[in-house]
Amino acid sequence: NTSGSAIDGGTGFNTDRTEGSSIAFDPDTDQVIVGFSDGSNATVPTIRIGTVSGTTITFGDKIVVSSDTNATTSMGCHYDKVNDRLIVVYRSSYSPYWTDAGLFARAYKLHASSLRTVETTGDKATIFNSGSGNAVSKNNLSEIQDHDGVVDVLYEDKSDGDDNYVKTVKINDASACSLTVSSGAEFDTDANNDFGIAYSPDADKNVVMYTNGTDLRARTITHFSGDPSLGSYATYNLLNCKLDPA
Repeated sequence: NTSGSAIDGGTGFNTDRTEGSSIAFDPDTDQVIVGFSDGSNATVPTIRIGTVSGTTITFGDKIVVSSDTNATTSMGCHYDKVNDRLIVVYRSSYSPYWTDAGLFARAYKLHASSLRTVETTGDKATIFNSGSGNAVSKNNLSEIQDHDGVVDVLYEDKSDGDDNYVKTVKINDASACSLTVSSGAEFDTDANNDFGIAYSPDADKNVVMYTNGTDLRARTITHFSGDPSLGSYATYNLLNCKLDPA
């Protein structure tokens, strides 16, 4: 919006504390999807679907992704253009009193005629369950590869020395909105690093980036039979970085 006012007229997609927001776009129905942790409803993972008219977005009702969560802190919304399905990834924090904690995903088919609603909701898929006490880190970073509609999810596995892994989530049955989850591929063993993921349209691959000591490293992700495979890492020494005083 070039006027600087809120794109939805100022009401926002949520009026309470919101964490881990993510956004996706359905090019078939021209609808935008926002995923967030709803502070007004026990921080459950939630989506809202909006339609755009000029500089205004009109949102539909809140759709709860899962009510069986504990302190959802991050979400990832991804639109699979191959299967025309929305894939939502979310994290439920570990608690000794909560068995269903970890990383999960759910797929949706958006309504083409009854806008701002969903037509089909798939079952929850478990990416990593930390209910036994092996809590994952606060990172729940995910990205979709446009050409094949697979979503790569990064996480830290505290049951394995805080090593870092990637798993792939993809549509198994589009009509049922069912998902399948791959086995994990380890991309680093450093317990004290930061990591992120981005899609490279030139390489047509997702790229995982992470720190290892004073190095910044990057590895491409490819998929054979659905499982992620990591390329050799390229590295850049962060000690070579200099700030421009200007």
